[in-house]
Amino acid sequence: MRVIAAACAAALAGAVACGGDSTNSGSATAGPQGAGGEGSPGSGGSPAGGAPPRTPVPTTPGVWAEVTPPVGLDGFRVTDGFAAGTDDLFFVGSVFALDGTSSSTHVLRWSHGLWTDELTLPPSTSGSSLSRASVHGTGPTDVWAVSGDQIFHRDAQGWSRFANEDWRNHLTLPLPFGRPMDLVRVRAGSPNNVWVAATAHMLHWDGQAWTAANLDDFGYPDVGGTAGYNYSDFWIDGPDDVWIAGGVDQVGNTMETGIVHHFEGIGFTRIGVGAYNVYALWRAGPGLLWAVNDSLAFPSMPLTRLEGMTPQGVVISGTDPNASSPTLTTLWGRGANDLWATGTTVVHFDGQQWSVVADAPAPTLAGSGNYDVVVTGDAGSVWLTSPGPHFFRMVTGP
Repeated sequence: MRVIAAACAAALAGAVACGGDSTNSGSATAGPQGAGGEGSPGSGGSPAGGAPPRTPVPTTPGVWAEVTPPVGLDGFRVTDGFAAGTDDLFFVGSVFALDGTSSSTHVLRWSHGLWTDELTLPPSTSGSSLSRASVHGTGPTDVWAVSGDQIFHRDAQGWSRFANEDWRNHLTLPLPFGRPMDLVRVRAGSPNNVWVAATAHMLHWDGQAWTAANLDDFGYPDVGGTAGYNYSDFWIDGPDDVWIAGGVDQVGNTMETGIVHHFEGIGFTRIGVGAYNVYALWRAGPGLLWAVNDSLAFPSMPLTRLEGMTPQGVVISGTDPNASSPTLTTLWGRGANDLWATGTTVVHFDGQQWSVVADAPAPTLAGSGNYDVVVTGDAGSVWLTSPGPHFFRMVTGP
């Protein structure tokens, strides 16, 4: 394990005060777009054109039921999901062309059996055509969506492009290797505490202003031995207690570790976890963090238990130790004894062990491991999504 201390601007001390994919109560219908916004919002909460009418969804506990998706979105691939309340979920993703490029990005809402296509983001002016969109918030009237180089926000009036784009002025430019600006992850702990993963940067909104942190070494990528960092996910326990998943590119090294950064209010501590990259984090209790990561450092162990500052690879029951290990890129859970992870397979933790989910729907087992199979849920159900699009829902209680 490698632990390194690094200085950081104290302006980030207003970090968020709750966990990553937290489920919040409340419900609301989609409203019209706010003044000055861009993009194409849904029409006041009514179904998108051609969407199926509200129909009962099978609710047999413990059985996966496929939920009919909105029509007109062939090729849609969910890359993130967020529950704003029970039976009220937001999904974001893009319609992908045959050449693998995305043609449009949408925020869909499934609320009590009814789909709405709430927001279509315009083409990014500088972001990648393969951008991984993200959605999160604290409730139905405080939802954030990011894609490419765009940030949108949903309040009580509906969706609009977030007016304050001062974050652009805090970027360290040009980006290494001529990379485009891609906003790939957003997590909110409160309306005034929002973190966004950008190319080589962590952005933070405190309700008044943006700040940014770039932990790349001086001279990267032109000086041997220097390192640059990327970021994949956030878990926020408090104003001075934020965990960030990601990876590192060290000039001259082909076996870099994955990295979990811990923000402590005045700086960051880095912990080496696995190899290459850490994709997602989930807090399961005081001092205990789960991570999904590249598994080269722990053969056949793409899951890491991080207790304090000590990472430990974890075996998944039902996987072949002599075969290639699965790739996992998303994590979601409701508690220490009910955690889920997806990627090229679907696995579950029951408090005792991680196991392959034998009855996972076939489309969710055909993922590439590139964030194309997503798990999320609410207080009473678990959702799995896969390209197509396919949406599967399993009720977990009566």
